[in-house]
Amino acid sequence: MNNHPPHPPRPWLSACLGCVLGAVLAILIWAPSAWLASWVDQLSEHQILLLRPSGTLWSGQAQLSLSAGSGSKGALSLPSPITWRVSSRWDAPIEVSLNALCCFATPLVLSLHWQHSTWALLLGEPQITLPTPWLQGLGAPWNTLALRGMLHIQGHNVSLEWDKTGFKLLGSLEFNLDQLSSRLSTLEPLGSYQLQILGGESTQIVLKTRPSSHLLLSGQGRLEQGVIHFDGLASTALGDEMALSNLLNVLGQRQGQEARLHLN
Repeated sequence: MNNHPPHPPRPWLSACLGCVLGAVLAILIWAPSAWLASWVDQLSEHQILLLRPSGTLWSGQAQLSLSAGSGSKGALSLPSPITWRVSSRWDAPIEVSLNALCCFATPLVLSLHWQHSTWALLLGEPQITLPTPWLQGLGAPWNTLALRGMLHIQGHNVSLEWDKTGFKLLGSLEFNLDQLSSRLSTLEPLGSYQLQILGGESTQIVLKTRPSSHLLLSGQGRLEQGVIHFDGLASTALGDEMALSNLLNVLGQRQGQEARLHLN
């Protein structure tokens, strides 16, 4: 029979564990926004940057910028900072609210849900207006085209769902380019255009030209597992062939007075 007395409690061990847990919790709560900036930088391969971040991982702001990649010095930022706030609800483990006073009609709320073995990221009804010169930060071909105009993005019941079999986009997105012009053409404006992304079991992409445009764009495609497959044509209105010849050369492979638009 063991008659040794029980070991006395070790208050120092409990205190150390408490300190460690407290430190971990403090780090999570007060994690700096620079961590988020670093993750975005790496995940985007240095093409999307959060410059001069302030605040925390959960509530902060930064200059949202586009870059041509590592080593590029031509990053361009939106006119006003983008702000974010991360929260959680009983029906959405993660909810992120994004806003930029220059460009968002209302805050964009991203909600992550889990249901029936499927993850769903809800985007709702985004309404965003962006200056097209901002795209020049990505480098070629955007800095060659030097587009001027406004890009309006509007969504309807947009969500992204994925499970072990893959992912699909639901709802629809419209990208409207209004009064577009380019330094490669003396014609101003070139025209106005609409790109539609129609979600479902098979996500469709449709490019259309609006009336009274000099540059005529059309095409159709699809989105499969994050890869865009698109074929279209760029041509000119009657009498504009010479004025738009250089632009057609940049847009795609020339076929007479047309240029083929192709992504795959």
